[in-house]
Amino acid sequence: TVPYSQTIPAGFDLIFPALYSRLMADSFRANFIISSANDSSVGLLTLFESMAAQYVPGLLVGSIQIPGNGEFIPDSRRSDHAAFWDSGYVALHVSDGAETRNPNYHGPADVGNTLNYNFMGNVTKAITATLLNLAAPLHADVQAAPVAADPASGIWQIQDSGCRIWLYPNPTEGRFTIMADNCQQEQMNFSIYSIEGKLVWQSAFYSGQQVDLTGSIQPGCYMMEVGNLKNNSFGKVIVK
Repeated sequence: TVPYSQTIPAGFDLIFPALYSRLMADSFRANFIISSANDSSVGLLTLFESMAAQYVPGLLVGSIQIPGNGEFIPDSRRSDHAAFWDSGYVALHVSDGAETRNPNYHGPADVGNTLNYNFMGNVTKAITATLLNLAAPLHADVQAAPVAADPASGIWQIQDSGCRIWLYPNPTEGRFTIMADNCQQEQMNFSIYSIEGKLVWQSAFYSGQQVDLTGSIQPGCYMMEVGNLKNNSFGKVIVK
């Protein structure tokens, strides 16, 4: 990116002197993304910066902490994130500076060939890494299970019970067996979800009964949820 391709709003140097000095030392090149957070969202700000540094090291991130909810810095509220701040939600604003970066912003010349898609892709990677770091199962009693070819390593113990569940072989080429032992509830339920969260298989079985699933499940990585009426257990399933 060429020097002095990024303009800076008036007063930016007074409000954010550290970041301004950093941009000035780089001759105001338009090669960075700005992430800003209000007082309640600093943790998310730090996480985004960390994920970008870890997974997209070529992406320069300028982090800004906005006092309050940005009431005294109107430009910090120029997007949907402001409504989340006002409602007490944690939110991060990620921006290239709009018209300070692209003079065509929101104008008739704001067309695809004026955009930097490689830069856009790097920003998307950093955001995706942040979201995946934040993602967590919404169910209680989540327990990780190792994925290996050894059937003995795939035993899942449902919390606070003597119930054991295992699936084999894992990884599988499309046919595997699931069993339960020493489970208090007579009927067990199990579901298979794709990595996108789509339910692809659901059924019920009884303790000690083998359930055979065949080629209707396509190759990929899946999440298996198994349990009784009180507790569930989760594990990864790989179909080759």
